[in-house]
Amino acid sequence: MKIRLALAITAILLSICPATAQKKTPGKADPWASLHFLIGSWEANTTGGLAQGKTARSYSFRFELHAHILARHASIGFCPNPEDFDCAHNDLLYIYPGPEGKGFQAIYFDNSGHVIRYDVTTPKANTALFLSDSTQPGPQYRLTYQRVEGTMNGILEVKMPNQGDFSSMLEWNGKRR
Repeated sequence: MKIRLALAITAILLSICPATAQKKTPGKADPWASLHFLIGSWEANTTGGLAQGKTARSYSFRFELHAHILARHASIGFCPNPEDFDCAHNDLLYIYPGPEGKGFQAIYFDNSGHVIRYDVTTPKANTALFLSDSTQPGPQYRLTYQRVEGTMNGILEVKMPNQGDFSSMLEWNGKRR
């Protein structure tokens, strides 16, 4: 009797307050489908870029707030770098649906005080492109994630005002953990 009551209460609670699973409406397309390739925990081993940092990090993308946002959380592992490289760097990236018809947007925060707003597009399968607004003061950023045969590749690029093209700041790749 107690077990049945506990199961019934659990079922009611899950129906009222599901965990981080996505809400699915029958017959309605999944608005997050183009970004599902990001979901999971990933290794991030730096491979290049102007920052010249060598790190072994990990990061994860997961749904939060009842699948209203997709959040990226990162953590540092191994970090033997030049003195001017920030080994203690921490950041958060939140992806959310933009206004009607605008696709996705994202906002980035880090422990250095940077806040970057991005428009997010998926130009091809398993690719997400984050582009900051070029009309804002300061540099423009382009962040790209691309999964190729089970490896997630990433690149953070920067374009200074009046600069012709983007330059790679940091590049990384890694497998799902």
